[in-house]
Amino acid sequence: MNNKLVHTIQETFKNRSIEELVNIYIENDRYNYSDEAFEAIRMILQEKNISLPLQNEQLYKAPCKTFSKDQDKHSVKIIIY
Repeated sequence: MNNKLVHTIQETFKNRSIEELVNIYIENDRYNYSDEAFEAIRMILQEKNISLPLQNEQLYKAPCKTFSKDQDKHSVKIIIY
């Protein structure tokens, strides 16, 4: 783990609300947030005496996004992973 990066992220996340940090921590989205980001969040929450909540199962791939487009009165759905 890159401790310098953890510190940099911690400085950036300090201005975010506790609610936002707890939500990120719970969602456990490893696709959009690095291990260093989760360590920074964990440290911030512990500094503020916030009990660490249970995390969801780790998400490592992009969430499914769907797009719909009308084409000759037919619906086409594109799923991107």
